[in-house]
Amino acid sequence: MKNYISHKKVQAEPMHYYEALKLKLINTDNEEPSEKDGYKVVYDTGYTSWSPATAFDKGYKELPESIVDKLQAEHDDLIDMTKRLELFIANGATTHDEYNKVLIEQAEHMNKYILSLSKRIYILSTGEEVNLNYSPTINHMSCGS
Repeated sequence: MKNYISHKKVQAEPMHYYEALKLKLINTDNEEPSEKDGYKVVYDTGYTSWSPATAFDKGYKELPESIVDKLQAEHDDLIDMTKRLELFIANGATTHDEYNKVLIEQAEHMNKYILSLSKRIYILSTGEEVNLNYSPTINHMSCGS
């Protein structure tokens, strides 16, 4: 079987299990869950349900509202991806030197992109100009012999 990822835009708010029961958002034929904290979830079709907090938090990410919030979310995600790539490179990535060179080049571009996002966030947040110099964080890494 192939793997799939679902992308749904929903509205949600915290709701305890017993409150969801009162509103009949939960099928009472099902076994009572051990986790009582959760969310009332409203889909774009109007369908309303309840989800345990752990399942909801694993499956959904809050959408940022302002441009600064959107940039910050992108910035944070990019930092996480860059850290994983740099760890992969630091652990020897592959034995293919040319491929390792491309990975290092990608990490350098990602770091430049992080800096650009940082500048945009700073300018939009403060209204001030910013003069941040790029200095790669992975200069010490090499591509093998």
